[in-house]
Amino acid sequence: MKNSLTGLCSVAALLLAGSANAAVSWNFTNGAFTPSGVYDGVSATGGNYAANGGTSVTGLANTDGNDVAPSQVAPDLQTIAAATVTAQGTSGFGITNADACASPAPVGSNCDVGDGTSPEHAVDNNGRYEMALMSFQSAVKLTKVTIGWAAIDSDITVLAYVGAGAPVFSGKTWGNLATDTAWVKVGSYADLSTNISGNAGGTANINAGGTFSSYWLIGADNSLANPTGTHDAVNDYVKLASVTGCVSGTANCTQSGGRVPEPGSLALFGLALAGVAAVRRRKQAH
Repeated sequence: MKNSLTGLCSVAALLLAGSANAAVSWNFTNGAFTPSGVYDGVSATGGNYAANGGTSVTGLANTDGNDVAPSQVAPDLQTIAAATVTAQGTSGFGITNADACASPAPVGSNCDVGDGTSPEHAVDNNGRYEMALMSFQSAVKLTKVTIGWAAIDSDITVLAYVGAGAPVFSGKTWGNLATDTAWVKVGSYADLSTNISGNAGGTANINAGGTFSSYWLIGADNSLANPTGTHDAVNDYVKLASVTGCVSGTANCTQSGGRVPEPGSLALFGLALAGVAAVRRRKQAH
């Protein structure tokens, strides 16, 4: 009887342990981005990537379109436009905005000199606020952001979209997102890297509120999109290496926020205990 109880409890423990392992990491340190922004070679560990983890990444940045400076307002107030996502090997990816230009800038131009070259080959907020829109196949609750490289400073801003349909950026500024209740200001997180001079990476635990979304904006610290966060005046340069979270509907990942075993696991555990009780009753009857 003791051996039967031990065996059944072991099976139950394995079932419950399996249900607790719901974390998935989407890694951006292998492969390359296609023109559509889909990351070839992206890997997800700890979950069923093929069924739940597929994601695309689109670069975004406020831009003035390289128009002549006198006809423009300050660059920070310009509308959001598509930017180019660039693979940066084992350190993750960077973004080059549409206003990038080489030095010297054309006469009268308000272009972003040097963007796309180090350290502005990363996701940065020097001249333009660059952010990555991560679009998942299912709603996910992200809990960590990891950078693989940093320079000068390593602060990031995270937003999640909870509106209807897909987010629309045409004609909008980062300031518009700040006042739009469809965008949850998940937070601004400082100093992911503890070794800036060595261009080291680092990780931030995010999303204490447990927001779920299929659309996440992650980028260099953006005081326009999240004005209530804590910000400094130092430019940030980071390469995004991975994000970690769980997919809605999988083990221990429900949008109600409850951390309970999967119903199937509980049922099997109940059957195991019922079996133990039945064996005990039969032995007592003899």
